This record gives sequence, C-alpha cells and structure tokens, in this order.
Amino acid sequence: MPKYQLDYDFKDLDVVHDASHLILTYLHDGYVGNEVDKTRLETFLMTFIPTFFDIDRDQFSDRMSDIYDSTPPNEEIEEDTFNNDDSSSGRGRKAAGGRKANGLLREVFGRGRQSQKEESVLESKETTPDQSHDEDTSASTGTPTENAPRIDEAEHRWMSHPSTGNRAADLNKPFERQDFHLYASMNIYCFFRVFEMLYERLRNIKLNEENVKADVQHANTAKAAYDLNIIEKKPSEYFADVSPSANYYHQIRMMCEDVVKGEEDLGALEETLRRFYMSKGWLLFSFDKMLSALSRFALSILVSDNKDKSLDIINLFYKDRKEDETTHQAELTYRKQVEKLTKDGDVYRIRYVRNPFALSSMSITDFFTRIEISSAPTSRSSRETRRRMRLANSRPTRAGHTTSLHSPCVTAPRASS
Repeated sequence: MPKYQLDYDFKDLDVVHDASHLILTYLHDGYVGNEVDKTRLETFLMTFIPTFFDIDRDQFSDRMSDIYDSTPPNEEIEEDTFNNDDSSSGRGRKAAGGRKANGLLREVFGRGRQSQKEESVLESKETTPDQSHDEDTSASTGTPTENAPRIDEAEHRWMSHPSTGNRAADLNKPFERQDFHLYASMNIYCFFRVFEMLYERLRNIKLNEENVKADVQHANTAKAAYDLNIIEKKPSEYFADVSPSANYYHQIRMMCEDVVKGEEDLGALEETLRRFYMSKGWLLFSFDKMLSALSRFALSILVSDNKDKSLDIINLFYKDRKEDETTHQAELTYRKQVEKLTKDGDVYRIRYVRNPFALSSMSITDFFTRIEISSAPTSRSSRETRRRMRLANSRPTRAGHTTSLHSPCVTAPRASS
C-alpha cells in the first residue's frame, strides 16, 4: 500500500520554468487588479516556486527577467499622449525630450525612495534592534522570515517514549535528510494542484514534439489537394517556423503568452492545438482560466485573516525548508504548528524527495501520526519507537480486531452484528 494518495511528475524543470514564466506574464500583462496585489503576487511566485522545487534563486530570476525588460504598457500610453499634444513641427524633438525628462524624473524619484527606505531601516534598527524592515515586508509578500508562531510545547507530546530508549538521542538527534514536507492548508494545496495541472498540460505538448514534426513534414509534401484547394491551410499558416529545426512546443508556449498579452486571438491557438495536438491539445484550451485561478489562490494565501493563516503556514515552510538537517521532534513540532493554525480545516502533506526525485501528497487525518522520513536513522530505540507508534495508530473495531491507520485511504471493515 503506497504511503501517499497522489504522486506527481515534476522531473522536467524546464517545463516548471515555462509554467512559471506564463504565470508571471499573466500577472504583468493580463492581471486585472491593483499594483500592490500584483507586486505581492510576483514576489510570492518568485520565492515559493524556486524554494519548493529546489531551484537556484538567481537562475530562476534570470529565466524570468525577460518579462520585465520591455517598457510597461502604461508608460507607452503616457508617451503617446504626450506626443499627440505636441505641434507637428517639433514633434520628434519634444518626444525625445519628454522621454529623457521622464527618465530623469524616474531616476530622481528612485533615489528619493531609496533614501527614505534607508532612513526607515536605520530608525527601525535604532528603536527596535531585534527587528528588521525585511521581516515586515515578508509578512505581506510571503517571503522567508524567521518569525514563527509561538506554540505551547506541552501540546507536542505525541507519545510516551520507551523507558529503555534515550529521548534526547532518538528525538533530538539531527540527521541529514533528502525529503522535505510542506504541510498545507486548503488554499496552498489548491494553488499547488492547479500549478501541477498547468505543468502537466504543457508537458504533454512538449512530449508530442516528434509527432508534430512528422505531421508538419508530411503536410508540407506536394499534394493534389493543395492544387484543388481542398486543404484550406498549410502548416506555415499555423506556425511561424516550419523548418526542420523548428521547436513547436516553444511556439505553442509563445502563442499562449501572446494570448495573455492580447496580441493573438484565443481561437487561433485552439485551432492550432486542435489540428496538431488532437489527443492532448484540447486540455490547454482553458489555460487562461487556470492562470486566473492560480492568481486567485495565491492572493488568498497572502491575504490572511483570523480564519485563514496560510501566510503563516508558508513562513513555517520557508523556515523548515532551508534546513538540510532535522530531528524527529522538529518535524512533529512543525506539523503541530500547522494543525493549530488551520484549526478545524483540512491539512495536506506534500512530500518532496530530493534524491531520488519523488513528489507526492496526501490528506492528514486526526489518526495519522506517523513520521515519514526516508533518511531517518534506524537504531534499536527508533525501531521500538516505530513499533509503539504502530500500536498507537491502530484502533479496535466492534469485533475486537485492530485496523492499521497508516494510510488514510484505508477504512476498517465493520463486522456484521
């Protein structure tokens, strides 16, 4: 019986980058919302995705940098309006001067903001030396922070330790781990699942690359149907590049981004997917709705209230994820903190194994108290601890039998009365 309910295939990190690039393009060019929320969403995505998938932050930022290289649309509109108000004789000269003036103003305002930020940081350090300006920012954008909710340690006594074992050696002895856990609330889990759906649909397009090349090559051969105008469109009318070295997955991804930017019609993309990706292409028809759902779930994570503490749960994940060593007690404390923050809500465990790579998820039930750490040491006392945990995780049925609750998918068959 597997120790998870769902497993995922995120082995192609290039597709993870492409899905992230598509989401950030949507936020930059197609998101309908205020600039504050947009900035917070971009910061959260630029932090959470490389942290969870163990991607280098600088490398990830470089892959996303081309989104912000172009001039923002609002600045282009302002420049066009400024040019239209000029006289026809000096239009070119005044437009150049206007752009130069705008650049100087932006530089001056940028310096002013920087100086104000430095002054606020200095004042904060003078008044409260134990706090920093970055911690306040991370609380609203979902970036890593050292602050964690204070939890009563008495609530974390999860079992009676064997009298023959050494508590400090078994529970507090650090060991290097290869797997990491994200204990997620409903909003975090929904964001992860929709991101996985977007990744899987893009990956299906990429896996169909050779079939599309063969189809395009076959369609480009001379046919009488072209002379009789029976075939309306050639492959060159669907793709910009149909050469032998063409990358059709890359072109489909660019077409999706053009749809988000408003530079291409969604119907043209659907027609291309229907023509060359018959079996899997239709799954990408609703990619724009998936991008909207991802931004909505991400914003619900950042906007926490008394009922939903998803942002605090994300900060606990950041704190746990950066440690390559852990202890049994630290893992259990982390989980209990999340359970207290979610209160009566559902808790989902997303498990990331670094080597060999594996990714799975499951729903945590009230009876599930096992520790799933593949790299944990196996000593005699730890084996005794696991034996006692198995006994604690079993409950009697009406017939007096015991049913193991190691997997939350398994239910105990009731004996006939």
